[in-house]
Amino acid sequence: TLSKQHFDVVSVCSGLHNTPNIPPEFELASPLRRKFKGEIIHSSQYKEPSIFNHKRVLVLGSGETSMDIAHRAVTNILC
Repeated sequence: TLSKQHFDVVSVCSGLHNTPNIPPEFELASPLRRKFKGEIIHSSQYKEPSIFNHKRVLVLGSGETSMDIAHRAVTNILC
């Protein structure tokens, strides 16, 4: 049965302030990371789309946060 409810507050608990989970291949000490000269950030470090200005961007992940950041990167480039 469907019901309609009203709330004064809605919390989105997406884990933004949790410790980032970065795969070992991308940690600073890894050989792969030492070869890559670009910037690597975790989604918890993302604050605004201007960080994508004049950059080629690769977003890893298929969750809601990565899709949102990918959309913002493309939208920022097209503006």
